[in-house]
Amino acid sequence: MKSTEIRAVIIDDEIAARELLTLHLQNHCPQVNIVGAEGNFRDGLALLEAQKPDLVFLDIELNDASGGGIELIESYGRQDIAIIFFTGYDKYVEESYRLHAVHYIKKPISIVALKEAVARAEQYIAMQKPQPLFYKLSTLKGIEFIPLKDIIFLEAKGAVTYIHIITAKNYKGSSETLGEIERQLPPKDFYRIHRSYIVNRKYVAEYRKEGFIVLLDGRMINIAAGHVKGFIQWLGQEQ
Repeated sequence: MKSTEIRAVIIDDEIAARELLTLHLQNHCPQVNIVGAEGNFRDGLALLEAQKPDLVFLDIELNDASGGGIELIESYGRQDIAIIFFTGYDKYVEESYRLHAVHYIKKPISIVALKEAVARAEQYIAMQKPQPLFYKLSTLKGIEFIPLKDIIFLEAKGAVTYIHIITAKNYKGSSETLGEIERQLPPKDFYRIHRSYIVNRKYVAEYRKEGFIVLLDGRMINIAAGHVKGFIQWLGQEQ
């Protein structure tokens, strides 16, 4: 999916850590827009309530008598915010996942870990948004509403995107590019496995190491080597 801006805040009691993380994000994750940063429990909670960000980068140990990062999130109470905890200790891993953190990074923060965490946050944020039920296909007569649950896969061929659906013998054609349609599809249900293909999770039967996906109806679709790891992780996510 195409990256969209993520509004984020940083809460860490170390000024240097906040500044370094901001610099890393600017250089390596430009889709993240830092809208505020604070260093203690009270100001951090006020920042969350004022900005209502999509994502919070949060140090678990804030060195604050009012509480640490875990207590801060519990006080904030909002369930749909993406949380990336970072700390110098391993002992809080289990507790962080109890709060549905999208990632837990040990200090010092590596760029690889940071980029992976932001990618997970992007996916989590996208899944929190209301999901469409139909794809609106423009026709000569008007607009046809195709239920997303009926789309098996989409295929790009030249200037046409072919929408293969379970209720039709063949397919329906759209003048929108595969990328344009991709941005309209819920990422929890659809995955782009190749520059020419997007598949619906519901109809995936098997992945084969030879480099293709087998659908429930027996059709086989190529998967690009660079998409295999992400595809397998996507299949393993809870619905």
